[in-house]
Amino acid sequence: AQEKETIAAAVTHLFFWGDSQDGQVNMTMKKGIGSTGACERVEFHNLNITDEGKTTLIYQNNASASIKEVEISSCTFTNIRGVVRLNAAASNAMSITIDDCIIKELGSQNSGSNHYGILQSNNVTLNSINLTISNSSFINATYNTASQYVRPKSGQAGTLTIKDCTFYNMSATDALFRDTKELAMNISNTLFTKGGIKPFYNTGSVATTLNINGLYRASDFAFGATDWGKDYTTLSLTSDQLFPNGASGDLTFGADVPEENRVGDPRWNK
Repeated sequence: AQEKETIAAAVTHLFFWGDSQDGQVNMTMKKGIGSTGACERVEFHNLNITDEGKTTLIYQNNASASIKEVEISSCTFTNIRGVVRLNAAASNAMSITIDDCIIKELGSQNSGSNHYGILQSNNVTLNSINLTISNSSFINATYNTASQYVRPKSGQAGTLTIKDCTFYNMSATDALFRDTKELAMNISNTLFTKGGIKPFYNTGSVATTLNINGLYRASDFAFGATDWGKDYTTLSLTSDQLFPNGASGDLTFGADVPEENRVGDPRWNK
């Protein structure tokens, strides 16, 4: 089993705060964090987190305990296997917010094995899950096969919002969403570049409620089956034309990229 650091049952709020005016504060992690009680909130802010333990940031593996809210803002993650994994948890509702973050080299330490993406909770049914990802980028996640970025338990109710995000260099064998039929999805101003991805793992995973307002792909990016089933925009530029320094993890738009193609995570529109 994956190792974890436990939050004592008496602790209801836990904050990891990078208090610096000079950029993010470095942090190394080797174990995920899980609760032994009813933790109301765990927050990470302004941190440059490097995973050295092939782990997930949150790893909940106690069926009588829970973390009700997770907020991650202005952080960079390198080499992490996943963000939130619930292997066993109480059935409380859960809210997860990721804003202004860069997640790079997802699963790089587990080459040949699945990564856990953004949320894996396929062993747990919660009262509801509400996941919001905004102003964030996912860079280089090509190390594994047949992984999913969001996988709740089949039938799980809740909401999923992705807005103002960029995905770069993904594996065509991975799927964004699995068992997400009952999640109400809203996707806006989000860009996919370099490589490919299956939007849904299979037809049974397609969200019954799926609202798309600004979904873009580079001309060389491939959406595999099962596709969105909704209209999206294919840009006239390739991934390398959009991001000439993308191989180094710098997704700043090329100087000659037209304004109408400068979509996704706004941090790169300089």
